[in-house]
Amino acid sequence: MSDTEEPKKKHARLENTEENDQEYVEKTLLEQLNHLQKVLTTILTEAQQNAEESMEEFVADKVRKMGAMIGHYSDAFQTLNVMSRRDIDEEVAKVCHDKSIRDAADELFQAEDEWNSFLEETDAKINPLCKDKAKELVEGSHGPCDLKLIDVHTEREFSIQDLLTSTSTEGAKKWLQDTNCEFRMFVDPERQLYNALGLKRSVAKVWSISALVYYAEQKRAGRKLVAMFDEDDPTQMGGDFVFDKNGKLALIHRSKVSTDRPSVENLLKCVRDLSVLKNKENS
Repeated sequence: MSDTEEPKKKHARLENTEENDQEYVEKTLLEQLNHLQKVLTTILTEAQQNAEESMEEFVADKVRKMGAMIGHYSDAFQTLNVMSRRDIDEEVAKVCHDKSIRDAADELFQAEDEWNSFLEETDAKINPLCKDKAKELVEGSHGPCDLKLIDVHTEREFSIQDLLTSTSTEGAKKWLQDTNCEFRMFVDPERQLYNALGLKRSVAKVWSISALVYYAEQKRAGRKLVAMFDEDDPTQMGGDFVFDKNGKLALIHRSKVSTDRPSVENLLKCVRDLSVLKNKENS
């Protein structure tokens, strides 16, 4: 064998290996796209059937089954060695010449769109428009401070001093244990304060594809997800409110989606500003 033939053979073997690797990547990508579309459609079909049988039971409990997509998305990210849903789209773009992959990606997108549409329709049914809307609170207005909350630890009633939402003291206690939260917690079992502050329940915002993908990405990154307990209301949207000493609202933040919360820095700034104002008034 001549000196020039050996490098040519090595180069040919290298090209063949790269082609095999690319074929494997494309095959795996196609499999994961098809799997996500199939399992998403299966879960959605079951959810639609459950909602048709009993909307109340579906919203109160069976909607939780839709959260299984968090694990499926996270597993797909790991199999494809990516970290996010956007990364999958980028992988699809790299092999746009492959019609089967393009079609699979389109079918997954359509299934995700149908998922979100179903949840939005469900929201419209559980949150009918009311003719007599309560006057919306704005920052600087007085909050509903006449309402009572229950201290999770003592189970005694108190006037409003803090706001954390749950539907029972048992669920709240589990949340405190799971998060190691050291702050006092109060519950609003009848959602009187919850409603007075203009907060709403929503399946579309809690179980949307974007919300589930967010938690899947957190799981893929190795971050621990806070557990959901049986006592929790899975459709209850969160919010952050800061009251001053006179009961006026210094900050109002109603979550637009389940992951929408003000930063710790903004909350602390609001509290510090109130402290500065209080010191000026006392000086």
